[in-house]
Amino acid sequence: MSRINRPDGHHEDFIGEICSHGLRQCFSEISSDSSGYESLNGLECLKHRVIQFFSVDIVDSTAMKQAGQETGDWMNPVVNFFGQINHSFDRAWDRAKKNLEWIREFDNALTIGPAPEFFKGNGDEAIFQKELRHPAESLYLLHALRDEISQLAIYKPGSQEKHLQYKVSSWIASFPVPNRQIVLQQRQGKQAPDDAAFLGSYILRNFDLVERYYEDRLETQRPGANLQHHQDIGLLMDYVGPGLDTGFRVSSLANSSRLTLSLELAQILAATHSYITKSHQQGVAKEYRNYIRNRQHNELWSQIPALELLVDFDIFLFGFQSLKGVLKGIPFPVFWIPAQSSDLNLMENEALSKLDWCELSDFANEFIERNKDYLYPVYIPNDSWKLFSVLGPEQERKRSLLIDSIFSPIKKRKIEAQVFSEDDDAKAAPDQIVEHLVQDIPLREKW
Repeated sequence: MSRINRPDGHHEDFIGEICSHGLRQCFSEISSDSSGYESLNGLECLKHRVIQFFSVDIVDSTAMKQAGQETGDWMNPVVNFFGQINHSFDRAWDRAKKNLEWIREFDNALTIGPAPEFFKGNGDEAIFQKELRHPAESLYLLHALRDEISQLAIYKPGSQEKHLQYKVSSWIASFPVPNRQIVLQQRQGKQAPDDAAFLGSYILRNFDLVERYYEDRLETQRPGANLQHHQDIGLLMDYVGPGLDTGFRVSSLANSSRLTLSLELAQILAATHSYITKSHQQGVAKEYRNYIRNRQHNELWSQIPALELLVDFDIFLFGFQSLKGVLKGIPFPVFWIPAQSSDLNLMENEALSKLDWCELSDFANEFIERNKDYLYPVYIPNDSWKLFSVLGPEQERKRSLLIDSIFSPIKKRKIEAQVFSEDDDAKAAPDQIVEHLVQDIPLREKW
């Protein structure tokens, strides 16, 4: 194993020998006189991801627990809730996936991502996450989930008539910009590198853990995987960033009747709903059938009602809210859909705030453009419908800066190793390192 002779007489292993496979490969390819960007681009921790979050919270849970302090009978419905909510998401995804697989029979470019999974609990709130590989996933999953949760019948303590009520919200966050993934390590494990191996760069340390997290997940999916190794590492993923802050602010506005949505999620739903509706109308139109070149496309969209086409899937404007910490106080649009598809009275009372899907899509685009210092266009790399397949220039610039922040410590380590190996006088090495860095590493903007 290669080692670096330190001025203090200690030895330190190369980062490339002890970190994740991904960073180890990058380290082997980066030299002191190369940019190194090409090898870093393939890292799992730098891939563009859009994650949809779902919050399901018990309404008036605090009052329920206070009323049952002596008997403790509030515990039964809470435990029952956390047990059943997983099944609700499983059933919703099964329904959504059937629709997506049916579409894929005609559109084989459509990519179906992983199933939604439990993220974490927050008191009586269950938070789930779903990585989106296609915008249609969000539309069909949310539609199915709304129906599943409305049927989640858990009795209140001491009652066989009244059920718990829930408030639901959903939002998205994009990674690695403007949001970040943070990995926490429960157990160090036998091969875990210490912080000194990363030259004090906590950014590099965290991205190494993120890379190991995804490598470990891929490993456990492989036949004959070492599951004990998976348990030994004990990596937990968490998320930070403006998308998460906004999402939790939006979730605070939900109630048992209104399922609240973030702006970016509403934009995905609007664009997808409009695309499906327009394609369906074209597919059943006689004039269109006479001239369409792709017959399979026509066959798909003319049969779209078989996909539970969200006939009553209306969306409404909650209002422009000044959300703490969001857009520096600029009023932020919040949207909602009825928590139950059968809640016709609610929809009739809110008729004035009902939105047209196409107009909503245009509005979202314009609002994001006007606030481009804080908001970014949604980017889904595998979007076969080309609704969100373009990476915005600001996102690309911020990602390049992020790559540079990871690359610099690795390059510095490479230069340091080169200098120490070429010069026996360790005391003179720091000056040479600085000289190399000034020559080879570009000045970075604050990102």
